[in-house]
Amino acid sequence: LPSGTEIIDNAKIDFKGGKPKVWEERQQQPRKILITGSSGYVGQHLLASIAFQGIGGKTDSNQGATYEIFLAYNALPTFEDDLALLLEHKKLHPSIAKIQSISNIDFSNSEYIQLLQNAGATSFDAIIHLAALSSPGFCENNASDAWKVNCPIDLLSFGAPIIYLSTDQVYEGTKSY
Repeated sequence: LPSGTEIIDNAKIDFKGGKPKVWEERQQQPRKILITGSSGYVGQHLLASIAFQGIGGKTDSNQGATYEIFLAYNALPTFEDDLALLLEHKKLHPSIAKIQSISNIDFSNSEYIQLLQNAGATSFDAIIHLAALSSPGFCENNASDAWKVNCPIDLLSFGAPIIYLSTDQVYEGTKSY
């Protein structure tokens, strides 16, 4: 390799003259974020915050970076209308290049990865997992579905870091409460 060049994660990176060349190219491509359970309480508030304040808020250390936000949800009939109302009243943060909703994503159905990919969500830089079955009784009686929805391990196939957030309570479905 020429002097000043390294290979990191199979990418040839030229460190000559300041910023690495691959970093500059990466800054030009939008970063893709998947938010599961985006139609829920936390998901809708997180979306509003990201849409109007950006990913880093007022102190965004990734200046110049842009983001595509993919909103995966199962079946809330009013979500598309709620999303349209939210987005029509304020201008998106300049770092948000795109917001796309993907409906009928049911983590208890093994085909959810294919549904995400069919909607154009083929890779992600980060996944924020908010989707969950939260009813203790349902989780106890349907432990397999509780595991599939609350811990969807097939999301690991995207190779992106997963941030898991939950409100109030999470049930594994094996204990009586």
